[in-house]
Amino acid sequence: ISKRFDLFGEVATKISFGPLDQFSIEAYVATGEPMDKAGAYGIQGPASLMIQSVEGCFFNAVGLPIYHVSQAIAKVLESGMATLDLVQL
Repeated sequence: ISKRFDLFGEVATKISFGPLDQFSIEAYVATGEPMDKAGAYGIQGPASLMIQSVEGCFFNAVGLPIYHVSQAIAKVLESGMATLDLVQL
């Protein structure tokens, strides 16, 4: 018998940049950082100097909302649909 467990969710994070002048923008682009980033910035890199505020989950902005993922895993485990085997390395 096959069972299915659907788990959906979303995590919102709002990043606000401070005012940017042309010199600051050009200096940031010259670092090369925006060329390989989704959204053209990494919150933990040079762009952090331009970020005025973060509303929501910081780890979501980094790339993985760790708390929310751990809660989703806990729900799956509590459902009995999966088990977690911890292996000591």
